Amino acid sequence: MKPSRKSGFTLIEIMVVLVLATILSSITFGAFRSISQGNKRTTCQSNLSQIYKSARLYAQDYNGEFPYLNPEVEGTANQPATPFGGLGLWSLYAFPTAPTNLCTPTNFNDYNTDLNLPLASDDGTQLAGYVRSAKIFHCPADRFDREVQLRTSPTTCATATAPTASISIQQDGATYLNPAFLSYQTIDDIIDPAPRDTYSSFRVSGPTASASRRQLTYFTTDSGSGVTRTPERPLNDKTVVTWCRFHRTLDNTGATVVGSRNYDNVLFSDGTVQSLSAQQTVQDAAGTSGQCAGWKRVPREKADSMASVTDCTPSS
Repeated sequence: MKPSRKSGFTLIEIMVVLVLATILSSITFGAFRSISQGNKRTTCQSNLSQIYKSARLYAQDYNGEFPYLNPEVEGTANQPATPFGGLGLWSLYAFPTAPTNLCTPTNFNDYNTDLNLPLASDDGTQLAGYVRSAKIFHCPADRFDREVQLRTSPTTCATATAPTASISIQQDGATYLNPAFLSYQTIDDIIDPAPRDTYSSFRVSGPTASASRRQLTYFTTDSGSGVTRTPERPLNDKTVVTWCRFHRTLDNTGATVVGSRNYDNVLFSDGTVQSLSAQQTVQDAAGTSGQCAGWKRVPREKADSMASVTDCTPSS
């Protein structure tokens, strides 16, 4: 009687199975990752649409103006003097009573750190009622903690790292709205010549006050009895309200990987949301090309009919 042979897999068969499993898992994980990124982008677009609707409701109560925010210092070079500060998108959510001493930023790169807003009811915070949930202010792709400034005493401030996904932060027994929570009111690191804020009620497309206005711009005039700031309103379809920079290729610090395929969700003031390149290529009627980044970008349908590719101004 012949001895029975035990059945089993050869080394080659095992290696083939492992290779196939690796290939299948990489395809599956890649598909899941793509679906996840797509879901985050869709949620972000929905957030921007809701922010637009809320801002329109706000504007009905405030002379047609969107929430005010100008992170620039008054009267800096190449800009008309404008009121400094403003709550920006927070105005859609809450009307807090500002504390006596704010942590004031030193330049626009850390402007959001001056939003030192008490959240506790005994500080006088009231919900504005323009949004149902503050979740719309945070993009699910924004996973980068940021530094903010908080008061450590009535007269001193300190820098601390705040978790971006939390709407509030604790400091010395007090609860504050978290500036790092605002994914759509932050600094874009690839804007040339210097980083700029994603949300602002102050935009000028050129170096002088006479340049084409792209968003609400304040001009200072002397009315005889004091300084008056007069707002000028732009054409709706040429205006970027804000955008989301967190769907780009970012490193572990949140910095943009330049040269990668980088697209943003961009909200225009007619309510449309478009996915546009972070550095958009545009062209005028003569075929001259140019680059428009950040708030200077234009809707896709206007990118090939520019009046100026230098100032990023559409022809119509």
